[in-house]
Amino acid sequence: MSNSWFCDQFKFATCVAFVALLLGACGIRLEWPDKEKAPVYFVNFSPNTEHIAARHYPNFVTTSTVDSREEKCEWFTNYSSREPIFTPSGELLLIDRFHDVLMELIGYHSEFVFYDVETCKKVRSYAVAGKGGTYSLEFSNGGEYLVRGAADTDRNIAHIQQIESDTGQIIREWNYENSHGPSVALSSDESLLAIGLAQHKNKEDAERDLDRHIGRVILVDFTSGEVIGDWIESETNGIAAVDTSSDGELLALGFRDGTVKVLHWRSETPTTITQLVGVVDKLMISPDDSVVFFRSREDGKRLFAYRLDSGEQVHEFEFDGPIHDFDISADSETLVVGSTRNTIKIVDLAKEIQI
Repeated sequence: MSNSWFCDQFKFATCVAFVALLLGACGIRLEWPDKEKAPVYFVNFSPNTEHIAARHYPNFVTTSTVDSREEKCEWFTNYSSREPIFTPSGELLLIDRFHDVLMELIGYHSEFVFYDVETCKKVRSYAVAGKGGTYSLEFSNGGEYLVRGAADTDRNIAHIQQIESDTGQIIREWNYENSHGPSVALSSDESLLAIGLAQHKNKEDAERDLDRHIGRVILVDFTSGEVIGDWIESETNGIAAVDTSSDGELLALGFRDGTVKVLHWRSETPTTITQLVGVVDKLMISPDDSVVFFRSREDGKRLFAYRLDSGEQVHEFEFDGPIHDFDISADSETLVVGSTRNTIKIVDLAKEIQI
């Protein structure tokens, strides 16, 4: 383990000890969660499908091999709220961590830390300008850029940033008022950036009723940065998840009211696939553009798979605990699922789904 890992652990342990003493003086007992029972909140495949990265509640990330399931690395995350993601080369893992209080006061909320997945050592890190936590994060296919969706919840502003991945420099930024929870997706050919927002109908609604949203879709030509599409897609509850096909021609949208849609955005032809109970906050198109996978927050034990072209259901997976996250391998043949029961499930899609 790197020295920085021990420094992070020491600083965190010191803070925990101080809080424990303070709470103890008030008669409140601070209990540390059992690592063996810690829920798996996020999972991610390496590009070559040899490793899985997982973020465990509350404060650490691990990598393990797919074949043997042996744990290789472990890092402290400072209560990161997002998934760890591999660089497109698969050599590094990016962990988005909350920054410390002093840095946040001057406008830096997140710190991006890159680790070598072979040596487990930190390679580089930088603070990311802009207040607000990360909701979604993607590398461009070539790895030169990161696209980050963040939200300043105090001011109800959604920020979408194009970041130079080596330096942390913000190349472009798009800001939207009366919005939160931005989901972003970048097509594999880097032609299209899709942004999905849950947007309040007006400023008064933002203060009165957090469930009164509209779904707004914004499309950006990623080469020029020009907005080429901007429309309202749902009149209720807003968009919680968005993804694009590899060529950027199709969009998949998950809504806060449980609706799942696929549309060819150039012809503006939507297909409502299904209506679930609860927020569809995780949705993903398989890399081969054949199937869209999704689950709802309330119906957490089931994962659904529908054909992207026809909207026909092809499979329904059911697990023994609520699903927090899932990912699909680059060859579209393997599914990995993380659940609240500290389990990581691996599914052979070639055996389960026939297209």
